[in-house]
Amino acid sequence: MPYVAIVLDDSPARDELLKRAPKGWRPICHHITLAMGRPKEGSPLERAIGVHVNDIRLGRVLGDDQVIAVEVELPAEIRALCTNRVPHVTIAVNSATGGKPVMSNFLPWSAAGGDVTWSDLTISGTILAVK
Repeated sequence: MPYVAIVLDDSPARDELLKRAPKGWRPICHHITLAMGRPKEGSPLERAIGVHVNDIRLGRVLGDDQVIAVEVELPAEIRALCTNRVPHVTIAVNSATGGKPVMSNFLPWSAAGGDVTWSDLTISGTILAVK
């Protein structure tokens, strides 16, 4: 299914995120989903394609035995385009337990917890329509 996302730049910060994936898990660390499907012609989301987004701050880290992800803080004008309940980057999946990247959408983001933060890193990327 097509989607619109901030596709992360190759950078030292992204490399650091990849290093933080649990040993034996499949690293992902590719994008931040903004919306599923193709953007409507002329919509603010479509007009944002190609925009580079800098200084995306990382927040709480959540995970279970199948997936680990980190919440992100998007600039207000980009957050307004995001239909994802909690913008985040899927860091890694545990294929041995059936983990899939989409499972990061169902982590208990609204629950207390996620005491671990990776606020020492900022990432960047470009808004793209992904097939």
